[in-house]
Amino acid sequence: YNDAFAPLLGAAHPKAFAEPAMQSLNGMWPDLPSALAQVVDQGQALRLTTATPCSSDGQSAGGALSLSPLADDQCRPRAVLCTVLDVQPEPFNANGSDDLQTLQHRLLELTLQERPLKVILNELMRAVQTFIGGDSPCSILLTDKEGSRLSHGAAIGLAEDYTVAIDGLEIGPAAGSCGTAAYRKSSVAVADIAQDSLWVDFRDLALAHDLRACWSHPVVGTGGKLLGTFATYKRAPGLPTAPQDDFLDLVAQITALVLERYTAQEALNDQSRLLETLNRTGAGVAAELDQEALVQMVTDAGVELTGAQFGAFFYNITDGSGESYMLYSLSGVDRSAFSKFPMPRNTKIFAPTFAGDGVVRSDDITADPRYGQNAPHRGMPEGHLPVRSYLAVPVVSRSGEVLGGLFFGHEKSRQFSVHHERLMDGLAGQASIALDNARLYRSAHNEIEVRRRAEEELIQIKSDLELAHERIDLALEAGAIIGTWIWNIPEDIVTADERFAKSFGLSVDRCREGMPIADVAASVHPEDWEQVQSKVEEAVQVGGAYRAEYRSKHADGCYRWVEASGHCEHDSAGQAIRFPGVLIDIQQRRQIESDLKRREADLALLLDATADGFYAVDKGGYTTRCNAAFL
Repeated sequence: YNDAFAPLLGAAHPKAFAEPAMQSLNGMWPDLPSALAQVVDQGQALRLTTATPCSSDGQSAGGALSLSPLADDQCRPRAVLCTVLDVQPEPFNANGSDDLQTLQHRLLELTLQERPLKVILNELMRAVQTFIGGDSPCSILLTDKEGSRLSHGAAIGLAEDYTVAIDGLEIGPAAGSCGTAAYRKSSVAVADIAQDSLWVDFRDLALAHDLRACWSHPVVGTGGKLLGTFATYKRAPGLPTAPQDDFLDLVAQITALVLERYTAQEALNDQSRLLETLNRTGAGVAAELDQEALVQMVTDAGVELTGAQFGAFFYNITDGSGESYMLYSLSGVDRSAFSKFPMPRNTKIFAPTFAGDGVVRSDDITADPRYGQNAPHRGMPEGHLPVRSYLAVPVVSRSGEVLGGLFFGHEKSRQFSVHHERLMDGLAGQASIALDNARLYRSAHNEIEVRRRAEEELIQIKSDLELAHERIDLALEAGAIIGTWIWNIPEDIVTADERFAKSFGLSVDRCREGMPIADVAASVHPEDWEQVQSKVEEAVQVGGAYRAEYRSKHADGCYRWVEASGHCEHDSAGQAIRFPGVLIDIQQRRQIESDLKRREADLALLLDATADGFYAVDKGGYTTRCNAAFL
C-alpha cells in the first residue's frame, strides 16, 4: 500500500506489511473476503460501496473500494489491485473520473506484467489525447544521468524530425515549455508559442510543425527528484481548462509512478545481471588456465559490467628502452582498430596504471591536465577510437609485480562511476590471481618433460655424488690436503706447513715459527665461527677427535669450504696439551650437494604445482616420491 492508505490503517501501520490481508482489512470492510474471492474466481472488477473506514483523525467519509484483478501472461489472476475512491465531487465529470481510474488500473496492470516502458507510455499518451482532444500531440521527455538535459522518451502525434531536434534539450529558465517546467519543477502552459519568450530558441521549429501551444508538467518522483516532463501540444493557441490541467497533473503523477517502478526494476535487473556476470566471471577465471582465454574473459566481463564501448588488456612487456607494451586482448571492437597504432607508452595518462599506482578514472579524458602533453600526437592519434570517458585499472600480482592494465573507454563523457571503479578494481584482483595461477600452470606444463626426466637426473646426480665421495677419499689417501697444523695449547702457538701457508696467504716462516690460535681463526667465515669455536672448545675439554666443515678465507680473498679434522691430546692430569690436524678442500663436494638439494627442491615444487597426480617407484617396486595431487 502507498502513503495515502497508511492513515486509514491507524495503529496497524506499518505492521500491516506482509501480514494476511484479512488480518488488517476485515474489520474495515466486512464484505472484503467474499469480494476478493469473487474477483479472483471470476477475473472481473468489483466495487464495494461501503463507507471508507475512519482515518487516523477519527473522521470517516463516504467512499468506495475498487477491486481490479491483475493477470499474468496467461491471463490468470495473480493479484488484486485495491483502490480507495473518494466519492466527493470531482473537478471534472464522472465519466472522466472513471476514465482515469480505468487508465490507472490499465497502466498498473501493464507495469506489473513488465511490459516495455514505451508500450505503457504510449497507452498513457493515447488516454491523454482521448481526454484533451484527438489532435493533441504528446511527448514525454526523460532527464539524463546528470539531471541537466531532457532526452526523448516517447511521443505520439509528433514528427520524428521534431523529436530528434529536441532530444537532449538543456534544462533552463527559458527552454521552451518542457525545459522550463523541469527547471521550475512546476507546470508551464504556453498559450501561444509564436508570442511567448520561453520559445524564442525553438519557435521556428515548433511553428514549422504546426504546433501553436504547449502545456508541460514536470514528472517528479520520490524525494522531489526530477524524472522528466509530460507535454501536450495544441494546433491552435490556448490554455488548458481547470479540469484539463488537473487531469494532466494526475497524468504526470501516474507517469512518475510508472517511471519509478521501471527505474527500480531496471536497477534490480542490472544488479542481477551484474551478479550473474561476476559469478560467471569468478567461476570462469578460477577454472581457466589458458592465459589468452583468461584475459579475454576478464576484458569481456569488464566491458559488460561498466557499459564501456570497448575495453583492452595491455600486458606489461617492456622493451629495451622501458617504453613498449604488447596489446593482449580487446573487447567491443575488432583487433584491427588498434593494429595500426603503436603500443601505449609511459605517458602521464598511462604511467600510473603500468606502475601499479592505482585506478585512473576520468569523466572526460580530453579535459584532463595530463592529456595531450606528449609528442608527436599530443593526444589521440588520427583515426583512434573516440574516447571521452576513461577508466584504467592496474592488474598487480600477489608478489607486487604489475602484470598489466585493464583500460575501458566510451565516446560519451561521464559514463563511468565510483561503482564501476570499485567493480573493476575487484575484477583486476581476480584477474591477477588467475593470471598468476595460469602462469604457474603454463610453467609447469612447459616443464612436463623435464619433470619426467628429473627423477632419472636425480638418480644420476646421486651416483655422481657417491663417485665424487670416492674420489675425495682417494684424493685424501693420495695426500690431497691443503694444509696441516699443530696447536701447542699451553703456549697458544699454532705451527703449520707450507701448503697451509700458501693456501691462506700467510708467511711460510711465520707458519713455521708459530702464531696465536686467534690469528688462524681470523680466516674462518664470521657466520661459521660460532659452531667452529664450539667444536674446538668441546675437543679441548673432553679430548679426542675433532671435525668441522666451514668456510675459510684463502689467499685470493675468497671463501672456500674446507673440512678440518684433528685430535686433541691430554696429559696424565687431563689437561689439553697438543692439537694436531689437517685441512681438506671440500668446495667441490659442497657445490655438488648444494646443486642436488636445489634440484630436489625444484623438482618437489614442480611436482606439487602440477594438477596431474605423480609418483615414482624404485627398481624394487617401492614408492619413492609422490606429489599432493596424487595423494
